Amino acid sequence: MKSTKSEKTKTVSLEAKNKAKVKDPISWFTQQFKDVYDRHGVPLDMSFKTVQKEKKTTKVSRVTQLNDAFFAAVFGELGYPDAPSYYTQGSFYTYNTDSGIYDSISDGALEMRICALLHRCAKEIKGKSYDVDPLMFNLSNSTRLGGVIKRAKALLEKPDTFFDNTDAAFIPCNNGMLRIEDRELLPFSQSYHIRNKLDVDYVSGAKCPLFLGKLLGDALELDQINLAQRWGGMALLGENMDHRILLTMGTSGGGKSTFINAMIGVIGQNNIGELRTDQLCDRFELGNLLGKTLLIGNDVPSDFLLKPGATKLKSMVAGDPMSAEIKNTTGQISVKGAFNVAIASNCVVCLNIDQDLEAWRRRVLPLIFNKPKPKNKDTELLKKILDQEKPGVLNWMLDGLDALRKDNFHFALNEKLSNQRDDFLMASRAPEIFVEDCLEEQEGAKLTKEMVTKSYHEYCKERDWPMGSRKSYPGRIAAKIEHLFGITVSNNIKTEDREGKQVKGWHGVGVKGADM
Repeated sequence: MKSTKSEKTKTVSLEAKNKAKVKDPISWFTQQFKDVYDRHGVPLDMSFKTVQKEKKTTKVSRVTQLNDAFFAAVFGELGYPDAPSYYTQGSFYTYNTDSGIYDSISDGALEMRICALLHRCAKEIKGKSYDVDPLMFNLSNSTRLGGVIKRAKALLEKPDTFFDNTDAAFIPCNNGMLRIEDRELLPFSQSYHIRNKLDVDYVSGAKCPLFLGKLLGDALELDQINLAQRWGGMALLGENMDHRILLTMGTSGGGKSTFINAMIGVIGQNNIGELRTDQLCDRFELGNLLGKTLLIGNDVPSDFLLKPGATKLKSMVAGDPMSAEIKNTTGQISVKGAFNVAIASNCVVCLNIDQDLEAWRRRVLPLIFNKPKPKNKDTELLKKILDQEKPGVLNWMLDGLDALRKDNFHFALNEKLSNQRDDFLMASRAPEIFVEDCLEEQEGAKLTKEMVTKSYHEYCKERDWPMGSRKSYPGRIAAKIEHLFGITVSNNIKTEDREGKQVKGWHGVGVKGADM
């Protein structure tokens, strides 16, 4: 791992100090890490061995063992108070004084840092009547240091909530901590407990005319722009405060992906996770999203939210603790289900609503790009926005956050937006609504499955609704007919066009307004 500025400065000053005063390996460590010594005792065990040299017998002090607790604590706050390492959510994190955030480091990386410390001591003490070769070899090998790492996980452990954003008072920008209340930029500090920061500097007064005029102005109505702005403000926090899922749908080439990618440019690619609903039920998928603040499903198909794992999505935005497994670790960790989520599609995305209609109604934020595609599309628009206007887009998002905070982090939808949301939800219930709207109980009528399928296709086409999976919608239509009329599928429907051949369908059910 790259050393931080604090570590480098401390190393240089301590090396100069040690060369003048250090006389033995124990002193070398205790002078550098006095607080660790006061808490955990001497770092090394020494013993004497007899050495025969030039017919003269002398005693040499030899390093024989490490104090696991001492070296486990060295890289914590006792040894490096300005750049401590901690263990949380199945991984070590070290505060980087250069970037201002906690970087995740592997067990092996921390092991190498301990190994480097032992080797430096050995090089500086060598030749001073001490046998420090064990520090260079058997005491610094991976097998031996594995015990130190295991002890470090216990000594440096912090709760799984260590990185949770509890007060939402600051936003970590690329150039400092922005206090939301008065937009004052403050220096980074390890006390903020952050592992994510935006990929943009805060610049007071920066504007974004291309983003607002050329992109949003040509693609959305004013109320939709306000919705996008408030959602963008929430995305800055790294926490889904109102437990919402942004669904951007509509015109192909109408600006959806450009908007989403502009948001990614501000939030930072390192903070983005790919939303894969077909894998959300897999053992390690939630753990793979650890440390991500925004999950993106871009250009998804209509059945994206019909995958089995999609049912887990509601929990992932609800703000509740969730259990997750991390590869190559034992046990489970707790992850706060407060991911921001944005889904973009050129078609209407279907939901598996079942009996959960109200829950989805509370979750969904519709952002419908239904204006015509620009005749002369600027293919360089996204690049121009990201190159020239990212600080301005950040300020626009901050204004959205201010508006959201005034509403106590609640998204209130006007009548038009509420109708768009409900229309989207109705599309997910297309088979059931089709039965309610188009079919009725008729004495003596008969209706084949083929006739129902044809009518259903026409019904969806008129409304620009997806029909759903061919494996699911026939069964859903049959179930709704049985529930509504108490009539089940029959295998003996006779048709005139097939010379009396019997097919599947329904007796006593007909299309409304049709002469059956």
